Amino acid sequence: MAMGGNGPWRGGGSSAAGRSSSWLSSINNEINPPRQRHEPTNTSLPKLPSSYPTYSPSLSSVSAEFANNNIMAKSVEIIPSFVAGTFAFYSTLAMSTLLQNKVFRISTGTLPPIPTMAGLASVAAGGLVAHGSSVVMTSLQIQSNIGSTRHVPWRQKSSIGIAAPDINIDQAVHRLQSGVQYMRRDLNNLVDTFTGNPVHALRIATLALVTFKLLGGRFWAVSPSSYTNLGSFARASRSIPARMGYANPSQRKIIEAAGRKWGCHTCGSRMVLSRTRDGVRFHADHMPPRSVADRLNSRLWRRMLRIKVKQRFYPQCVDCSSVQGSILSKAATNGGSKIGARRLAASGSGSAAYNHGARPRMYHLAGGIIAAATVWDADEQQVVTNGNAKRFANAQNMFHNTVGAYAAEIWYDLVERFR
Repeated sequence: MAMGGNGPWRGGGSSAAGRSSSWLSSINNEINPPRQRHEPTNTSLPKLPSSYPTYSPSLSSVSAEFANNNIMAKSVEIIPSFVAGTFAFYSTLAMSTLLQNKVFRISTGTLPPIPTMAGLASVAAGGLVAHGSSVVMTSLQIQSNIGSTRHVPWRQKSSIGIAAPDINIDQAVHRLQSGVQYMRRDLNNLVDTFTGNPVHALRIATLALVTFKLLGGRFWAVSPSSYTNLGSFARASRSIPARMGYANPSQRKIIEAAGRKWGCHTCGSRMVLSRTRDGVRFHADHMPPRSVADRLNSRLWRRMLRIKVKQRFYPQCVDCSSVQGSILSKAATNGGSKIGARRLAASGSGSAAYNHGARPRMYHLAGGIIAAATVWDADEQQVVTNGNAKRFANAQNMFHNTVGAYAAEIWYDLVERFR
């Protein structure tokens, strides 16, 4: 009974067990003390100073940067072709002017439309040559890109500390020969394209003619300038009505200003660097010349109908005016009083005309425009294989679809109005 469930040992046992657990826990803490956790006082990440630039790339910014670099690369590639095309067109017209002057004896005083037809042929040929120059430049760029990827060996530094390239002459000659062969192949491909597809050549020639006119060129003016007829740089808008006598002071003032602004109608010079004693750089040149006009007015039918030749004053530099006077005086002396107006007017033409082919003009840029249109944003293989013929064919189709449809609509409207 003394050890019953209600005896003092029951409650006493529970208290003893609690004291025993507390004692064991204190001993364990003394043997293995608990680790202390040091929590940071500020758990937020440090912020960057406001002066540091932040960059958050986006797809649009990367695309714009790539596009700008791509456009710059294309513009750099197009510059050599543009320069080569301009020079090729300029050289072709200069050669044509020289041949007309020395070989064919054609000038602005030749019977029309011979000078105009010669100019048309020259401009068309210049466009084809400019187109071919763009093919050559593209071929050179391809070879240059291939050569730039090759490793160039370098020797060790010499005694003066400068590294010299290990140049292999045979290798250089071989590369040069290969480049020439590639250019010849590409030019042969272009010639084959012109012969096998003459429509492509016609497209290039048409583009040259249109661009030449848009830049202010005149086909008749490609021929050499006659001293006794209207020169290659003569324009009616830059002249004033004339009389048989010399120009009066007000007319001379107008002609002097026109010459300094637009140049001599024979040679095209503005006489910028020339100095004269009286300050006069341009004379009022009668067109047709007075000696020619006198012979024309002496014809019977003009005297009967009282119709006189109308003359105009054109600006002519003092140098060309002196040459003109010498030519007319010599022709009148050799021919005598029986020399006709036609022969007298032709005395300053032919081989005696002024060769202005070397003078650069704005319309020479037509060749550069053709070359740029060939290579701009184009596949290099398409350029060197067939001169990028597909691009010009697509341009022609687009022109027909837009302008042709518009012209047809105008024509139908006119037909409806007349019904």
